Amino acid sequence: MSILDTLEWLSELLEVYGLQVVFVFAVAFVIWYFVGSWINLKIARRYARAIEGSMETRSLPVKYRRISGGRGFRALCLMRDKEIFERMEIAINLADRDNVMHYVLSPITRDEDRFLCWAFMNIKPPSNIEIIPKKRTEAFYKSMRKYPEKYGKFKLCKVDETFDDEFSMFADDDKIISKIFPKKMCDHILGMKKLIRNISVIKGEDFIRVVGVASEKNIPLLLDLAWKIGECLAYRYRD
Repeated sequence: MSILDTLEWLSELLEVYGLQVVFVFAVAFVIWYFVGSWINLKIARRYARAIEGSMETRSLPVKYRRISGGRGFRALCLMRDKEIFERMEIAINLADRDNVMHYVLSPITRDEDRFLCWAFMNIKPPSNIEIIPKKRTEAFYKSMRKYPEKYGKFKLCKVDETFDDEFSMFADDDKIISKIFPKKMCDHILGMKKLIRNISVIKGEDFIRVVGVASEKNIPLLLDLAWKIGECLAYRYRD
């Protein structure tokens, strides 16, 4: 059968059964919406337990609220000991599992569950700092050119050959980087390179932001990372 014959056959088939085919696909998409929503709900509960387990000794009982649209949640952790941190705010953005096209396109779009943590400090950071995977460096340079009022003073900091092969570190005061991120901390970040999407230290608002790939295993590691960075800042710089 030639290609032209095949197209004609498909055209005739759609003329006869087109409405039924559309109906079947519509029903399938609706069913999968509920299945995918149920899957995301179960995953969200596991992630919430991971947060609670990691923060149990550090914070008061965790408070939650859903993100609009139902694809994730936010968590608020108020610290028991406020020496370093006042609170941690966590957002979990879930992949679009209630859309069947997610499973078709995810190998291309690399859709993944996303972890974001804002660790608000009681200690003022001495510099604004950004740590990003090497492959995102060019995009960050574009942001610097687009928003010079925000990134105008940032400089690319050299750490060591191994670290610089995997991450780019920017700061508006490169002289203090080795004190805030000593080799032990940089090695710790390198060990988590597959999980980390961004680390920020925001001087003006006094918080550390960690962005990474969410999973039951990753969430405690990413929360510990934010905590360790806060400890480095606390032990080296105070008002």
